Amino acid sequence: MTIRCDVCANEFEADIKVRQQGELEITYVVCPRCNKEHILMVTDEKLRRLQDIARLAMLKTRTTVGKGKIHEKNFKMWQNAKREAEKYAKEAKLKERVV
Repeated sequence: MTIRCDVCANEFEADIKVRQQGELEITYVVCPRCNKEHILMVTDEKLRRLQDIARLAMLKTRTTVGKGKIHEKNFKMWQNAKREAEKYAKEAKLKERVV
C-alpha cells in the first residue's frame, strides 16, 4: 500500500507498525523522509472485541449465502456488530487519547 505524507508529500510503501500505550493499541506508519508518524488506527480492548464480533459475524454471513433465514439472521448480526463498533469508535475518541 502506497501512502503520501501530508507533511512532505513523499510517497512511500507502508511499513505498518503497532505500539501499546496503556490500554490503547496504536497502528501507524512513519514517513522515511521526514519521520512524521501517521496514525492509521487506535483501538482499546472493547473496540477490538467489537471488531472481532463483527469479523466473525461477517464470516458466518459469507458461509450461509443462499440459506434463507439463517443467512438473513447472520447478515443482520454482522451489520449490528459493525454499527456498534463504529459507534463506539466515534464516541470513545481514542485517537485524542494518544500522547
